[in-house]
Amino acid sequence: MDGSSGKRSSSSYTEWTIPEIWEEAADSITYDSSSCLPPITLVCGPWNSGKSTFSRLLLNTLLHRYKRVGYLDTDVGQPEFTPPGCLSLHVIDKQTPGIFDHSEPKET
Repeated sequence: MDGSSGKRSSSSYTEWTIPEIWEEAADSITYDSSSCLPPITLVCGPWNSGKSTFSRLLLNTLLHRYKRVGYLDTDVGQPEFTPPGCLSLHVIDKQTPGIFDHSEPKET
């Protein structure tokens, strides 16, 4: 990330800009907890508003503070980690590569 521009690179795309307010929100959720309990967050919004992108950003930010993060994926149309049509719960313990990639079968 370029420190002043808020730009992050992904292997699938040359360059994307993450809104500063998203980074602030992810940091606030991760680090501003007045409780010892990890945060529970629901990400919702209209179609094509960046829910998946923000969720990946938040997941990676949470992994800077916590060893494992639970990720309940309820987007059956375009899930993050499973084939379409599945509700899934994942316990993630490492950074997710490319916050912009959706899991798609590899062509052989």
